[in-house]
Amino acid sequence: MNSANVSWKDFGNVYAVIERYICTRRYEKYIKPVLLQQTSREMEDNVFKALHKFEQECSLPIEIAKAEGELMSTLKEKRKREEEEKKKTGRMEKIGKTENKI
Repeated sequence: MNSANVSWKDFGNVYAVIERYICTRRYEKYIKPVLLQQTSREMEDNVFKALHKFEQECSLPIEIAKAEGELMSTLKEKRKREEEEKKKTGRMEKIGKTENKI
């Protein structure tokens, strides 16, 4: 009986390793390309589609939650950077207009 328990435990470990491997591969296929997109707008257009595809092929809730968290935090960071850049550009335009008036 004891060896049977060990066998099932080993099977569970092998299963978990295979599932993590599948999730890692699907992360590379669906999530990573979205993370590498240039703008938050491009990301917004693809986040939910990528996450849906990822969820269909990765069965580990912890990996799904990690991917979703990474997508959302990256999207938030890109928005923040774009907003800062927009403000910076706006200030530079104001300075340029002021210099042109002088």
